[in-house]
Amino acid sequence: MSNDCENSIDDSPSNHSSIKDGVEARDTIVHSRTAKEIFPNVDEDKVLRKIDIRVVPVLCLLYLLAFLDRVNIANAAIYGMKEELRLKGNEYNIALVIFFVPYIVFKIPGNFLLKKFRPHVWLSSCMFLFRAVTVAQGTIRSYSGLLITHFLLGVIVFHLSGHSSPNAHWHK
Repeated sequence: MSNDCENSIDDSPSNHSSIKDGVEARDTIVHSRTAKEIFPNVDEDKVLRKIDIRVVPVLCLLYLLAFLDRVNIANAAIYGMKEELRLKGNEYNIALVIFFVPYIVFKIPGNFLLKKFRPHVWLSSCMFLFRAVTVAQGTIRSYSGLLITHFLLGVIVFHLSGHSSPNAHWHK
């Protein structure tokens, strides 16, 4: 019996290349077909509704949290942040403006990255980074810390507000 198994296994390099060619051919065939051809019994509208029901509420909550965090610096200023960080002159206004610089500058490259990564990877990493920077912002003790965390929030928040892009790719 062991001879039959040994004889049936062909571990020659030519066999590996034919397997590799078969996989490449299969990938080419799969990528050239539409979803209807691959899954003929699946109702596309039903799948999109399911995505909308599960994903859109989470994205709306994320956008709400990002908006609240963006405007929350005004409340912090009213409740003593300026005095605690010893902000003078225009330093508070600079901290507000520095948020929008990366928000605008990274918008176009960020939309290209949205196409490169899958939405579940992209959004979950943005959520994690957003929360990490928000927690770090709560521990700052200087003006430079405020500038750094507010700049990083600007880099991350526009990605969360860019959630309409994955939805645009799903819907026709």
